[in-house]
Amino acid sequence: MSAELELRWLKAEKTKGAAKRFAEFCKHDIKQQSKLDDFDLEKYQSAVKLVMRKLDNSNSVKELFNSETEKKSKEELLDVD
Repeated sequence: MSAELELRWLKAEKTKGAAKRFAEFCKHDIKQQSKLDDFDLEKYQSAVKLVMRKLDNSNSVKELFNSETEKKSKEELLDVD
């Protein structure tokens, strides 16, 4: 089965903002990546799904990065010796 068919679940029409742009990028990128000898479709799909889930669950990319920054700050506070 071709790499393009494997990503048919990646519908940019169902997404918006950064998630939509990322989905469009992946549709084109998969064509190039699948030509490589060491390309692992399962890993690629897993990574795309993770990023899409994170982008879909955030209202904006700014919110996504702010939550990661806040999480790091909290972890740093807990690691104080």
